[in-house]
Amino acid sequence: MLTVSACSTVWISSDNLSASESKHSASDDAKTANFDESGPLTTALTSFISPDGFMGNFSKASRSSDAWKVYDDDKLLAGDDIQDNWGAYNYSGGNHKISASGFVLYGSDTFLIAYAEKEVDVKIQTSYDLAEGNFKILYIAPDNSIFTLNDTGAETIQTITMQKGRNVLKMVGQGAKLKNLKIDYSNLKISNFEEIFYSEEEEYVIQAKNALIAGESIEKDKIINALYCMDTKDTSEVFNALLTVGTKFTDDELYDFILYSDQTLSSRYLSDAIKSGNIEPLSADAISQLMPYLTGDCPTELLKSLPVEEFYDVFADNIVYLNDDQITECLTDYLNRGGVLTFSMYDEISPYVSKNTTEKLDRILPVLSNIP
Repeated sequence: MLTVSACSTVWISSDNLSASESKHSASDDAKTANFDESGPLTTALTSFISPDGFMGNFSKASRSSDAWKVYDDDKLLAGDDIQDNWGAYNYSGGNHKISASGFVLYGSDTFLIAYAEKEVDVKIQTSYDLAEGNFKILYIAPDNSIFTLNDTGAETIQTITMQKGRNVLKMVGQGAKLKNLKIDYSNLKISNFEEIFYSEEEEYVIQAKNALIAGESIEKDKIINALYCMDTKDTSEVFNALLTVGTKFTDDELYDFILYSDQTLSSRYLSDAIKSGNIEPLSADAISQLMPYLTGDCPTELLKSLPVEEFYDVFADNIVYLNDDQITECLTDYLNRGGVLTFSMYDEISPYVSKNTTEKLDRILPVLSNIP
């Protein structure tokens, strides 16, 4: 609960944590998950960790990394966000307001993307107390012109004219550690804009969906970073599109897709991809990691895809997730492929093997007939 991995190192400590975990509001209304204030996590954090102590947990960033260089590089600033560290203490977001008692940023972080069809004036109020490093808040116009809104921390109220096209509000820190961060652009009206997003990931979700409709390719890494803000069914359809073209996944990437998606749909798509040969059979570790979340015939297809010599251990470890028919199907396939089921192996799994399954196995492995 203390660590959220949206980038390299992200720590969030708060009684009210953004429900989207995107670091910014996922809608015009504040959406917060309220932890039990009497619980050990919140009590410990608020009692024993100060903003200074929290910020002290972050080490120096490498001065050779793009996350350090972005502060002074207009080309990097106008591009996608680059981060080594993002951390916040007592962070809150919503209603177009952002605040944090303690804040750490090594890199750049977009908190608003607004597509305008005409010029729109937006008032933005900012302030912060800089403890270490450099920090600034920027407006980036559709032509990639960059305007600094605040780089001193003094309370500043400005009205910016957002241009037709893609407008961006962004923070950038060069080893920045600060307290009492406040950003308020609550006079922005969503109705004045064609589209509003609160992170690059949220924006990419729409772009990916449009790309799928058009039959175009999508970027796996960007999708994985955006999973937290996608609809579960959309995640499954994107997963299927990537499987269909033979995309390679790490074990953790597969786990994230299954976890954030409609698991019934994604299980079916994964099973189909294995059967059709669109992707290579999964490793034993990956199957064990996914097994609690799989539905339909996906568990049996994954287990049956294992080499005979690897099958039994994975099967025995995960038999609790299988029903009687699936157990029968897996064991039958294993034995037909030359697998061995000794008395000790059978004894290990026997609490989960029904009499009906045992009788079916008798036809393949007669030695089991004398087992009570």
